[in-house]
Order: sequence, then structure tokens, then C-alpha cells
Amino acid sequence: MSNWQERGACSGTDPEAFFPEYNRDVENQKEQVLDALNALRVCSFCTVSRECFAYAMAHDDSINAGIYAGTLAFERQRIAKKQGRVVISGGAPRLEQAIRRHANRQQIAVPPLGVEPLNESLRRQQQRSA
Repeated sequence: MSNWQERGACSGTDPEAFFPEYNRDVENQKEQVLDALNALRVCSFCTVSRECFAYAMAHDDSINAGIYAGTLAFERQRIAKKQGRVVISGGAPRLEQAIRRHANRQQIAVPPLGVEPLNESLRRQQQRSA
């Protein structure tokens, strides 16, 4: 484990919370969304989010799975595609998009990562409610 990982807000938490296993069991989806929202909350106040995001973007398996630096796999895949990288789509993009919508409603922001589009939908929602 590198030094930045030891300083992460997630250090000492259950790593499985950051790697939800999405499945089609509707009964289980609510629990999956709640678990993912809790992981996103932890990320929202983390002091090493830039390092975490850089790590995720540098490793293909991390682009395609898990929650890193408050980002979901579909968001990292979108960024990687814009960078011209070949990305193998996987995971559950519709469920992850629903998780992001719930996070936005609860105003769980993505930490500042130098990637502006990630918080754009939250910003628009806040402008509409103001």
C-alpha cells in the first residue's frame, strides 16, 4: 500500500464497499445503491482524491470497476475514451448513472480532480433549485 492510500479517507474501511457487485436482483439494488452512496460520501471529503483518481486512470482494471476518488466506472470510462484510450465497457452503467443521480440529489459532490464535467450535473441541479 502506498503512502497516499494510507492517508485516504477510506483507509481502514471495508474495501468491498468501494467495489459493489451489481446484479440484476431488484431487491438487492436498493442496498447496492445505498452502499455506493456511502462510499461516495467517504470520497467526498478525502484529502488524497487526486492521487486516487490518477491511480485509477493509470490502471485499466481500475477504470472499469469500483469507486475511486468519488468517481464511478462509467465516468472514468468516458474520460478514458476522450483521452483516446481503448476501453472495454463493463459493469452496470445504468445502475451507476442512477447512483450518480441519487448522489447529486443528496449533494454528494465529486472531489475536485481537475476534471470539470464530473460535477456538471450537480452544478446544474443546484442552479435550478436556487
